[in-house]
Amino acid sequence: MGNNNFYTVPLAVIAGIPLYADAATIIPIAQVLINKGAVIGTVLVFMMAITALSLPEMIIISKVMKKELIIRFIIFMFITFTIVGYFYNWILYL
Repeated sequence: MGNNNFYTVPLAVIAGIPLYADAATIIPIAQVLINKGAVIGTVLVFMMAITALSLPEMIIISKVMKKELIIRFIIFMFITFTIVGYFYNWILYL
């Protein structure tokens, strides 16, 4: 999760999908990751993926949305989170 790896941001999004946690409970985990040397943009993306794209969250959303709309939502959020992660990594580690 260092700043020299190009693929860590998309992998952080993918790693956050099967997990489920509240935003308040993920903050201590994010703090530990940053203290261990993870890049802030990657940790931010990981936190956002856990709270917005988690599998239990998609099951809850499936009660009110069609599958096509859920797939579009996941793709849009994946792309947006990836762009945000790369942007934060680029800004903070120039």
